[in-house]
Amino acid sequence: MAPNARDRFFENWRAFANSQPLEWCFEVPLFTDAWLTGDSVVVGPYTFLNTIAEPLNAVKPALVVRVNDHLKWIVPEMDITNTDSYNGGTLS
Repeated sequence: MAPNARDRFFENWRAFANSQPLEWCFEVPLFTDAWLTGDSVVVGPYTFLNTIAEPLNAVKPALVVRVNDHLKWIVPEMDITNTDSYNGGTLS
């Protein structure tokens, strides 16, 4: 059975803490009309990048989350439907 998204999040964090090699990474833009301040912040295998450090007049991609995935990608069997671990994404 495939791990659920919460388990994968914590397993990825443990793999990062144990210095396992990076398998792949991806970035997710987050949209907001809030004024975000500060620069990039690294929290474990996740980096939060502030793309616009000024007040905004419209909703824009103001924050990008870079996910460094230290786990091998699990390819599920496609002949059986299993929605137990479905969350709409991978690690988020």
